[in-house]
Amino acid sequence: MTRPVMRPPLLIKCAGLLALCALGLWAHPAAAQSRGVSYSNWSLSGDTVILRFLVPVSDAKRLVGSDIAVETQGKLGDYLLDHVSVHAGDADCPAIDQGFDLGRVDPLSVRAGMYGFEIFFRCASPKQLVLRNAALFDRLPGSVNFARIDIDGRFAQQLFTAGHERVRLPLSGPPPSAGIGRYVGLGVRHILRSEERRGGKGS
Repeated sequence: MTRPVMRPPLLIKCAGLLALCALGLWAHPAAAQSRGVSYSNWSLSGDTVILRFLVPVSDAKRLVGSDIAVETQGKLGDYLLDHVSVHAGDADCPAIDQGFDLGRVDPLSVRAGMYGFEIFFRCASPKQLVLRNAALFDRLPGSVNFARIDIDGRFAQQLFTAGHERVRLPLSGPPPSAGIGRYVGLGVRHILRSEERRGGKGS
């Protein structure tokens, strides 16, 4: 089933550019190769949370260990299903079968250089929602996921990292946004780690 091309929203791309600059990746090409950047879009409508996830082809190959597109797409879809979830109160919101032989993970048609996936979560009681994203962090240390959360047309930008894998949504009002401090904090931590590694090599 062919889906419309999904492009990272402009604000997310701007946030990503800011983070990359802060992280100093342009000045440290080797570090850039070890830090993955992915994108997610969480859209809430009624009792359903629709997740669309974008992963760069280069990161997907490193994660799966294959250059075969169909094999990489299949394995990466299964991996995402195990590493993303939605919780409502004390209950899990199951990923539902989308029909048309798609299963619970629908591969999307996206722009070149990316793999795209869509997952539908159905919540029996869509209250006290917690979004969890642990994808890539266990395989690609230092990965960052730039996320857009959309609740009834009101959206916010968030960051998922190895130290921040969950976002709790408010009972009412707009979703929470990550402050500029989080982006800058990523850069500071990266610079400190880089200096520690360089210092260790020089000792």
